[in-house]
Order: sequence, then structure tokens, then C-alpha cells
Amino acid sequence: MRHGRRLVHAAALLLTLAACSMKNVEAEAPDAGETRTFDAPYAAVRRAAVIGIERMRLDITNQSEEPGRLVILFVRPTGGVQWGAAGRLVVDKSDAPPIAVHIVYDRRFPLSGGGQERWARAIFAKMAQELRAEPDKP
Repeated sequence: MRHGRRLVHAAALLLTLAACSMKNVEAEAPDAGETRTFDAPYAAVRRAAVIGIERMRLDITNQSEEPGRLVILFVRPTGGVQWGAAGRLVVDKSDAPPIAVHIVYDRRFPLSGGGQERWARAIFAKMAQELRAEPDKP
């Protein structure tokens, strides 16, 4: 019985940490975090952002078009030895390149999985790769 209670408490703690991480990234200013600009049209950068997140094996939990920007919320699920994380990617709308992209990333457990800069660089690299691979798509 005692072991069962500990398991329930551990599960509750993990759920609390997960919820806190998402609230942290949502509360940040739209231009917070790591920023990179891409010399491509908004539609191409928007598509590359989704593909970049997916290629990092992150789960997109929400996408919303807001005035002046696209906001994508994503998570790295908890599993195995991973505590997971939550992130937000913002693509600034502009009629012409360059297009700015901002990434905020919050680990659920501060000692796991690398920092915001590392994850942002990896997503930006996947986006750049996608933009190079399909330059003529609208």
C-alpha cells in the first residue's frame, strides 16, 4: 500500500511539473528566447517551423494564428529517463523576408536534457535544412 501511494504522489508531481512548464513558455513575451531570421517567405518559414519541430520528435500541442504571428506550442514527452519539456515557437508575419523566429524552451526538470539554446539551435537547423531542400514551394 505504501508503495502505491508513493507512485501516485510521483505521478501527481510529474503532472504538476508538466503544467508549470507549459504555463512558463506561454507567459513569455512573443519575441523572448532564442531568435533567428530566415531569408524566405512567411509561408515557407511557417511550414519549415512545423517540420523542424516534428523532425526533432517533439509533439505539437497547439498552433494558432495571432495578429502578426504564428504561435506553435510543443512538448517533449516524459518517458524513460527523460523528464520532458515544453516549448513555444513564434514566427513573426512579414510581407517580405527576412522572417524572424523565436523559440522558448523550458525543461520540466532543470538538470535534464540540455538548455534552451541547444534545443533552439537544433530546431533552427532542421528549419534551415527544410528551407534549403524545398526553396520553390509557396
